Amino acid sequence: MHWLALLALPTVFAQGTGTEVPWDEAPATATEGTTATAGPTPTGGPGLQAVAKVNEAAGLLSNASIENARRALTLLGEASDLDPEQAWAWYNKGVAHKILNEDSKARQSWLRATDIDPTLGDAWLQMGLMSLEDGELKRGLTSFRAGLRSDEDNMDLRVALVSVLRELGRLEDAEQAAKEGLRINANWLDLYHVLGVVYIEMGKLPLAEFILDKAVRDVSGGAEHAGIQTNLGRVLELQGYEYDASLKYQESLRLDPDSVAALVYLSTGYMENRNYADAVPLLERARGLANEDPSIHLNLGVAYRGVGRFEESQKSYEETLRLRPSDPSPHLNLGILFGDYVKDYQSAVDAYQAYLDQGGEDVELVEGYIKATKKEQKKVKRLEERRKKADSDRKAKEERERLVKEEEERKETEAAQPPAASEGAGEETVAPGPTPEAAAEEPPVEEAPEPAAEEPPVEEAPEPAAEEPAATPEPATPEEAPIPAEEPPEEEVPDEEEEEESESTNPWGI
Repeated sequence: MHWLALLALPTVFAQGTGTEVPWDEAPATATEGTTATAGPTPTGGPGLQAVAKVNEAAGLLSNASIENARRALTLLGEASDLDPEQAWAWYNKGVAHKILNEDSKARQSWLRATDIDPTLGDAWLQMGLMSLEDGELKRGLTSFRAGLRSDEDNMDLRVALVSVLRELGRLEDAEQAAKEGLRINANWLDLYHVLGVVYIEMGKLPLAEFILDKAVRDVSGGAEHAGIQTNLGRVLELQGYEYDASLKYQESLRLDPDSVAALVYLSTGYMENRNYADAVPLLERARGLANEDPSIHLNLGVAYRGVGRFEESQKSYEETLRLRPSDPSPHLNLGILFGDYVKDYQSAVDAYQAYLDQGGEDVELVEGYIKATKKEQKKVKRLEERRKKADSDRKAKEERERLVKEEEERKETEAAQPPAASEGAGEETVAPGPTPEAAAEEPPVEEAPEPAAEEPPVEEAPEPAAEEPAATPEPATPEEAPIPAEEPPEEEVPDEEEEEESESTNPWGI
């Protein structure tokens, strides 16, 4: 957790002359790390008029908007004209310039304030914080020490001093500075907090737990300090009490929903248990609060990968590289993403190689990854070639089967068509019917069909039906009953029942 999250913002009062009257409202933060606050209520005279303008400007700066910062600068310029030695006018000018992102002017204003009043520790604090924002830790340390020489009771300066010593890896010096501060003020919660962090980084977990528990038990407000609850959770987690640690992180978030450290630690516990779904929203909140923290983007990349959101995972790793180009770990994570999840083996090999080129420490491990990835790449290529060949063979077989089927269908269609008719077949021959007199004298006789050529006529007629025998007419000869021309019969395959009937039936229909 970055040390800036450990600091309470300084409480600053506008300096005036004469008897000070307490301001009615608590000071409000103008911007992160900088606070402007009103002071006494003036009654007259140039000095008091200057204080009045400082107080009015401080009220505007408490809103921290661009417009208010510009209006405040006008008022503070008028205050300096009225009283050139008004140190708090210059201090609040620095606050206004900081809101406007005019860092150079902000530093000049705070430096001018310390020239006027070297005991103005908050101006030293702000200059030191600006140095830390620029990554100049040693320059920031110099500002903090300079401020403490003239304002040794400024506890915010002491917290900043301990924190930057810890950032520089000087843990023993940080421990001594914290203890010295607690001897001056044993009730300053942020000193307990940062000392607990120092002990955690030193590996002195029992001491860390002792100092943080003491703050909760013995110092007013300790139980409501989100940072202390977070680091108590961290101590418990490192000692193997994961469930209790989770409760502490949740308590910290209840006290301060914007606690980035609690969000990160709680999400890390989820990811260690492969509960990526619960980790993602916590890390997304942390990213929104600390978008320039590369560690959050790196963890979010892992969480996105765990829930299958591979494109977002890749973007998170790439954002980590943008924020921290010298860090090889995103390359390693990209290699794992490409090789094990996206199956883009060439990109995986390239990412692993970039990790090695960036000086990654796990050389043997990553070289093994590269070897395994190339082997898998060749295997997949062979399988792909086999699959393509199998697809080609299958399509060729389907095409052959299609052509055979089409040929069979064509032959069936041709066989089903009737042969071409001979000449004269189109003229229909009508058999002469009986005269009216013959029709009246003799009952009509059904004409028997012409016997099939392939079957000889049956000589014996079947027994007549038992109920009532009918008279059997003499069969007509071709001369007596001409047979009309018939259409060629269609070839039909008789059913089994029809075949049995034709065998047992007289072809003459008698």
